[in-house]
Amino acid sequence: MTRASTLPRPAYTRYEPPMNVRLRKFLGLFLIAFYLLAYVVVVAMIGDALPDNRLVELVYYVAAGFGWVLPLMPMIKWMEHGRLR
Repeated sequence: MTRASTLPRPAYTRYEPPMNVRLRKFLGLFLIAFYLLAYVVVVAMIGDALPDNRLVELVYYVAAGFGWVLPLMPMIKWMEHGRLR
């Protein structure tokens, strides 16, 4: 006859995200708004220091206009999936 194990039962192993989707999106909204506000201020400050050349300004502002997206991609993925991968 075998004795019942005295080891504790294993913890529930199903993955549970630390916060639900609504809370992640709510927090992400404020983080994105703060990031964009800071990004606009920095881009404008750098834009004021550019040489007075329309072509240089055009290239800079086009690059800055698209440049805000790449740093936000991990935040957007986190908001949707709860992880950065």
